[in-house]
Amino acid sequence: ETIDLHNAYDLLICNTKRHYEAFENHKNVKYFPWGTDLNLFKPKNIDNKTPTFLHSCGFSPSRKGTDSVLRAFENIELDFKLIIHSQIDLIKEYPELTYIINRLEKSEKLEIITKTVPAPGLYYLADYYVYPTRLEGIGLTISESICSGLVPIIPDCPPMIEFLPEQYKYKIKVNREVSRFDGYYWPQCIISVKHLEELINLAIKEFPNQNLKSSLKEWAIQKLNFRKN
Repeated sequence: ETIDLHNAYDLLICNTKRHYEAFENHKNVKYFPWGTDLNLFKPKNIDNKTPTFLHSCGFSPSRKGTDSVLRAFENIELDFKLIIHSQIDLIKEYPELTYIINRLEKSEKLEIITKTVPAPGLYYLADYYVYPTRLEGIGLTISESICSGLVPIIPDCPPMIEFLPEQYKYKIKVNREVSRFDGYYWPQCIISVKHLEELINLAIKEFPNQNLKSSLKEWAIQKLNFRKN
């Protein structure tokens, strides 16, 4: 209902193709792909013996798919470590998932870090960034994770997939899309937890994925550099 109201502006700058397409009929719309500071977000020399996954949910675990992360890792039998960075108490947010959290923590496979961390964040701790988000305006942490040397596991849905090469394989199948309660322009994507499990198992088996990490590093330099973009 508000799309046409944007004609009040002389210029619209869109940072994703998804936004650009929504405003394609505007009189003066430009697409400048989102970029990340490669001097701030850069690979660290880590040598994890165990495949380590990071999931960042901030203040919005429900939007960012934290419940799907916990349900997927509950069924992973291979060796792994999962780090969840949150800014709220996940037990209070998901009382129904307390048993999963307790079991994974007891087995020392899960570490929950509940605090605010300034940029460049906690990416240096992990090898993979698992992020089955339901909805993003841009998806800043996906770009940040790639530039930080991580391999992201993200929904096969825009704008998330805009940060990665077209043939990228760690894309989670989307089962369905549902409207948000407040009438937000784009629907939420609901991923397949089963397919997420499969991708996690694949990532563990292919660890440490040096060839993929090298190709993503080059991709970040060419496509995700905010100075260039």
